[in-house]
Amino acid sequence: MAKAKFFLKDPKSNKSTLVYLIFQFNYFELINGKKKFKVLKMSSGETIHPDFWDPSEHRARATKKFSEYREFNQRLTNLARVVEDEYRKILNDELKPDPDMLRSNVYRRLGKNEPAKVKNMDLFRFIDIIIEDTKQGKRLTDTGGKFSNFTIKGYTTTLNHLKSFQEDYNRKIDFETIDLDFYDDFLAFFHKDNKATNSIGKHIKNLKVFMKAAYEKGFHSNLDFQNKQFKTIEEQTDSIYLNENELLKIYKLDLRANKTLNKVRDLFLIGSYTGLRYSDFYNIQPANIKKTEKGTFLHLKTQKTKTPVVVPINWIVNEILARYEFRVPKPYTNQEMNRDLKIIGKKAKIKEKVILTITKGGMRIETVHKKHELITTHTARRSFATNAYLAGIPTISIMKITGHKTEKSFMRYIKMSQEDNANKLIEHPYFSQQKPAELKKV
Repeated sequence: MAKAKFFLKDPKSNKSTLVYLIFQFNYFELINGKKKFKVLKMSSGETIHPDFWDPSEHRARATKKFSEYREFNQRLTNLARVVEDEYRKILNDELKPDPDMLRSNVYRRLGKNEPAKVKNMDLFRFIDIIIEDTKQGKRLTDTGGKFSNFTIKGYTTTLNHLKSFQEDYNRKIDFETIDLDFYDDFLAFFHKDNKATNSIGKHIKNLKVFMKAAYEKGFHSNLDFQNKQFKTIEEQTDSIYLNENELLKIYKLDLRANKTLNKVRDLFLIGSYTGLRYSDFYNIQPANIKKTEKGTFLHLKTQKTKTPVVVPINWIVNEILARYEFRVPKPYTNQEMNRDLKIIGKKAKIKEKVILTITKGGMRIETVHKKHELITTHTARRSFATNAYLAGIPTISIMKITGHKTEKSFMRYIKMSQEDNANKLIEHPYFSQQKPAELKKV
């Protein structure tokens, strides 16, 4: 007999979140000749903090910190019994239950009005709403901040690709058609257009965001997007970093004759030695600088994660900030800075040959570049993280600044050559090349 189970709307929430009832009863519809399984999903009307929830039992934990767990769990059990009882009644009446019929019967049994559904809601219309809500700040990040314009642009691009796919394949795209066959064809659609793997992965990720949000609002019951095979593909990129010698070459450049390049160089070096994003450090004011007996520190609250960060500033950053009276000048656009950084890198004679490998259209492609041609604003943060790691600074300390939540994600972020790794290892006693004194006579 089918059993009702309960799940949290947002298991990773840092505050109370809604509890959903999910009832799977082997119901399916034939769509384009394929079986599409649907479930009954409805709100329990209960909320709970994830810390008090036991996902294996689908109930609240027995804990003193949530003293009402008995009454809470009993209410969930009562709701589950109503759903299962109404399901049996429909079967006894020799009818074929579907989610809408079962939902109506449950609400009638509970003496509640069934929530009104939005008419004519389809995937494309829903994505339009998501984009507009994101622009207006109605949708916020997990930390309560607004999504970036980059995210909004990404959502819009994904929507345009879905529309192009629908036209090219002459296939209606909606909530119920997002299945594994669609996934395979969508990848083929991108490969035909010679798209890079990480670009494709971002659009798959966005589509999963749309499908999840629509599922939580009850606009569909298609869970194929959660299938392990419906995965967000990605590959590790060959992004560069600048080592200490290369950063010093940039520092030593005499750019006084070009105020624009001089300012871009200064901003880049601040990022390279603090690890902060440009959106964070360009708001530096004298009040952000704190001097103690141990040294000078920069205190900021990051824009992206809203977390406070304290960064020791070295002599180069201190010298640069002092020139601007500890008020970082407003930067140019990202495009302008990326253009100028390549000019600065060329002037600093950072011309080592770099081979980049990327997958496009499903094919691995290698290209050769001079290193200065690859310098961007983001190179600064990556240089900070890598140089700090090579200098022996504990990973957890660097992550406190860069904002990486796991060591795994941090290690993927830094860029370290085999030579860098060998030079770091040779400093360890295990790789000592000196024979111990007590063994020299042996």
